[in-house]
Amino acid sequence: MDSVEERSEGMNRKQEQYSLEQILLSRRKTSASMIEPQVWTNLEKPVSLSMAQQRIWLHEKLEKCGALYNMPCALRLRGSLDVEALRQAIELHLQHHSVLCSRFIECDGKPQQVYNPISRLELPKLLMTNEAEATYWMSCDADMPFNLEEGPPLRCHLLCLSEQDHILSLTVHHIVSDGWSQGIMLREISFAYNSITKGQSVHLPPPLIQYADYGSWQRSWLEGERIQQQLIFWADQLRGAPALLALPTEQPRAVQQSYEGGTLHFNIDAGRTVRIRHLSRELNVTLYMLLLAAFNVLLSRYSSSYDIVIGSPVANRFPKETEGLVGFFANTLVMRNQVIPEQTFATFLQQVKKNALAAYAHQDVPFDLVVEYLRPERSLSYNPLFQVEFVLQKAIQRHFTLEKVEVDVMDRSSSYTKFDLTLSLEDGADVLHGLIEFNSRLFSAEFAQRMVTHYLTILDSILDDPGQPIWALEMLTSSELDTLRQWAGDSEQSIDRGVLHFFADQVSIRPNDIAVCHGDDHLSYAELEQYANRLAHAMLRADVAQGERVALYLDRGVDYLAALLAVFKLGAAFVPFNPEQNMIRNAQMIQSAEIKLILASPTYAEKVAIFSNDIFILTLQREALKSMPSFWPYSPSWVPDAMAYMIFTSGSTGTPKGAMVTHQGMVNHLLAKIDDLGLDASDVLAQIAVQTFDVSVWQFLAMLLVGGRTEVLTGETAWQPEPLLHQLQNRKVTVLETVPSHLEIILDEVQHNATTYILPNLRWIISNGEPISVVLAERWFDIFPRKPLMNAYGPTECSDDVTHYILLSKPTSLRPYLPIGKPITNARVYVLDAYQQPVPVGAIGEIHIGGICVGLGYFKDEEKTCYSFVEDRLSGIQGSRLYKSGDLARYYSDGTLELLGRSDFQLKIRGCRIEAGEIETALCRHSAVEQCLVMGSHDRTGLIQLVAYVVPSQRPAPSAAVLQAFCRELLPDYMIPSGICLLDEFPLLPNGKIDRVKLPPIHTFELSSDQQYQAPRNLIETHLVEIWAELLGLQRVGITDNFFQLGGHSLLAVELVAQCREVLGEQMSLQILFKYPTIQKLMAFIYSTPQEV
Repeated sequence: MDSVEERSEGMNRKQEQYSLEQILLSRRKTSASMIEPQVWTNLEKPVSLSMAQQRIWLHEKLEKCGALYNMPCALRLRGSLDVEALRQAIELHLQHHSVLCSRFIECDGKPQQVYNPISRLELPKLLMTNEAEATYWMSCDADMPFNLEEGPPLRCHLLCLSEQDHILSLTVHHIVSDGWSQGIMLREISFAYNSITKGQSVHLPPPLIQYADYGSWQRSWLEGERIQQQLIFWADQLRGAPALLALPTEQPRAVQQSYEGGTLHFNIDAGRTVRIRHLSRELNVTLYMLLLAAFNVLLSRYSSSYDIVIGSPVANRFPKETEGLVGFFANTLVMRNQVIPEQTFATFLQQVKKNALAAYAHQDVPFDLVVEYLRPERSLSYNPLFQVEFVLQKAIQRHFTLEKVEVDVMDRSSSYTKFDLTLSLEDGADVLHGLIEFNSRLFSAEFAQRMVTHYLTILDSILDDPGQPIWALEMLTSSELDTLRQWAGDSEQSIDRGVLHFFADQVSIRPNDIAVCHGDDHLSYAELEQYANRLAHAMLRADVAQGERVALYLDRGVDYLAALLAVFKLGAAFVPFNPEQNMIRNAQMIQSAEIKLILASPTYAEKVAIFSNDIFILTLQREALKSMPSFWPYSPSWVPDAMAYMIFTSGSTGTPKGAMVTHQGMVNHLLAKIDDLGLDASDVLAQIAVQTFDVSVWQFLAMLLVGGRTEVLTGETAWQPEPLLHQLQNRKVTVLETVPSHLEIILDEVQHNATTYILPNLRWIISNGEPISVVLAERWFDIFPRKPLMNAYGPTECSDDVTHYILLSKPTSLRPYLPIGKPITNARVYVLDAYQQPVPVGAIGEIHIGGICVGLGYFKDEEKTCYSFVEDRLSGIQGSRLYKSGDLARYYSDGTLELLGRSDFQLKIRGCRIEAGEIETALCRHSAVEQCLVMGSHDRTGLIQLVAYVVPSQRPAPSAAVLQAFCRELLPDYMIPSGICLLDEFPLLPNGKIDRVKLPPIHTFELSSDQQYQAPRNLIETHLVEIWAELLGLQRVGITDNFFQLGGHSLLAVELVAQCREVLGEQMSLQILFKYPTIQKLMAFIYSTPQEV
């Protein structure tokens, strides 16, 4: 990390609100001879830690950090090395800086450091057989924790590869060092070594102060008015900032943050580096600012967020006496920038510059004080204020030279990382050396490599034209774009026949085979053909012409299927209606669809006449139609782009929209289902979907193309699990499609009657309409291990399903839901950002659908059509369009798509973007939870609360508190629902999906709340309340009051834990306090698991 002066290199300082001269002048005025050397005159007396040291000490107390704070360094030394001179040089360096001879202890709940002088340093010499063995040894050493209570916080070893080839391994704990200190260490060791080998006395300038003096001075200096002003600045700067940057993680975030990390080294080549330096000078910014701005753009693209918060360390060598001192001085600044995609990058860069200069001007306040002052909601699962770090520092090579020895700095890092992601850049002579550190529990090495590639591509685009809008900056490489185009769907299969052509083939091949059944009513292929012909003649007499619309006001059954075929024979389009639906809505849709003819069953003919407005009504009576000709004299026509049907979908304004689907789109979907499921004449497909649901179309028609049987199930036999299962078994159904919420209750019935419902003929289960959880898929395969499952996805506007995902065995994914697979033939499925740019693998975008499946738009609604059906600029096909689905998704690395839900249903609670599926999956792991839905809901104050609706599998059901406690064992605290509502069953829409509108409002059930005072209930709680009140300086503390929301901070938490141990026992820990920050929750945990406390 660099000082303010170094970060200013190459920048014109004029006309800045916070000019660097002002920053430096202000700091220098207060830095002259400020620290007096007064600490550790008595070497045995413990002294307090600095703020930075305290942060690390507290973190290691709170969590098992292992080697998280190790700072490993390795130098390859080739030549005639004087080992003893090297040992003496390192020894002199340690004696020169007392902090390197410290150990750290706890006294009365407070951390202290004790000077522990070293009389003679040992430099163990280890023989290595080859470089690989040395590399492995250094990796193990880097991951070996220090015992800070025993000390010293530094290890050094000399690895011997040969007489002329050595590796100096230096590992120091961050509590006594930082990046600047490493430079001092190497510089002093090399100076001392060179002096010793030349026979000269070593004259290291004596430090004016020691690090402990700085720590003592810092505490008194922080009490001044200047710090209060800086705290106010940071409060303004970070007000309303997102608590968590929603990068697309590859695994769910754990309850407690893991620090297992991976690293990836890379270089920004000399050519790029020269251009970057030139552009930074041209735009009057520093190298740091330009590289940081590009990183902001990268994170914005990956997270689909525009408010980006990044941590960035500064050397913080203030006052001036500290500049030659070893110790942990570095401070972290929180850089917040608003990435506005329409802005040019050059404009955005000036924002980054302004914010960086403002941050530099307020860098004196320690990061820990900022956190305490802001009191963000704390979580064990992520770092407060920021989770991504950006570092730019000078290359280390400049600091280390040895006489007669060639020195090379080796890449060395531990397998730990402090943050979700860190981008470190080292400013070398000709190139920029890069390092990505990533949390390996959240991201993979492939993710890191993609991110590096995209960062470099963005930089190239900036270098080409910094004046272009941010959204237009290229991020994906040409090879990635080619891959994404292939994944989007590059298969093309010509379709030159319609449903009637395929049906005619089957009538010819198998005229006497049963085509359709509905209870006792059934027709053969020949009979169905004749019935459809008679009906077509009847409609023709009503002057129904090609392209006109026929309303089907019929119940599902044999008549309905015959009506579909009759409409197609006329070249018209059908518009399905559910007669049991609200009559006012049906009347509205009939009028807006400009219906030519209403085909109604006798049951509904009179009702329809009320709102038909002189539209001709044909009452469908099978017996009466027998007088019509059974032969249709016209050959089937094939007009691919003609409308086949129109289905009304819900509109956001309350007015239904008529989605128009073409014949080629409909047939393409039918053929995709037939091909992917391997359907043939032996299959029996259950038709259970309501006719106004697009799924009903393929359920009615698919079997007619291959000679199979359509089994129409209505009423209770379609949705009630017992009669449905009975029909599936008796009718020998081979293919069943339903929505996940319905599948849940079907499996309940199967499990209750395991020997009754074996379903020997069933070959496929298809899930559609809602995301299907991995838990539900696991349950399916537990019961039916040899029956494959298809997860299908697609909107009505695109002829039903456009992707298929086939699962042949029990899933092993850690994600909450099954993926939706890959595009069907002739469909193109893209994942795009808000500016219709492809997003990279893993990043979240909106599904856009292209290909022949895309419908004609919304009937007589040009505005909505233009909004949802946009120009396809990706396929290169003239005149093609994309449908904007409103569904969010991302790609797996193999091109499989994962659906993440509607953009309308995205949850953001207290600044954290939340994936409801993770919470639903966790709740469903509870043995007493059958179904659940998690969503955000506004409470009476207008705040969004996270609520869960649960259908229990048993009575009495577990309480909301029990389910919340269960969630806490599996989920980060910010993902725990504030309220849980228990339901007997979910309200459902006609298509089987959950009706969210009819769920009980949030104010009708109890939320977890810590707002009202609750007194202690027993003697133990009374003792705890007294301890809390005394430490917090409060008159009264209730058992539901949150320690951290009352003003408690990490250091105070250490004292609290120390005192609580006297009441609760020695195993009371910081981790338990962070997880259960109220006395009520703490006691509930203790009573439930007394052996752990």
